Amino acid sequence: MTTPAAAAAVAVARQHGIRVEEPVLLHDSFNLRVHLRPAPVVARVPTVTAMGRERPDEVLRRELEVVSHLHRAGAGWPGGCPGTVGRPCTVTRIPATCWPRRAGCSGTTSRSA
Repeated sequence: MTTPAAAAAVAVARQHGIRVEEPVLLHDSFNLRVHLRPAPVVARVPTVTAMGRERPDEVLRRELEVVSHLHRAGAGWPGGCPGTVGRPCTVTRIPATCWPRRAGCSGTTSRSA
């Protein structure tokens, strides 16, 4: 399955030097989440949630700031993905964020993205 959102996830990862050979769809609801195999990275791309927001990239930026703060405070939240400079990235005009994939997490599907 190839969608503009999945293509954006792969493009953002590759822009930051993350090797992606087999993107796998984990969840597609209000946000698309793609495991960027073989890297231990999950990309999040707003889809439905972006429609109701004038600047979805700003919402993602705030989310990264909050999660980064929680990570630094030792609250058990993963920080943003190393190498993605802690901000939403836009390569194909669709913003995306990259996150470290937590061990033991499984997706709801196993379809290629």
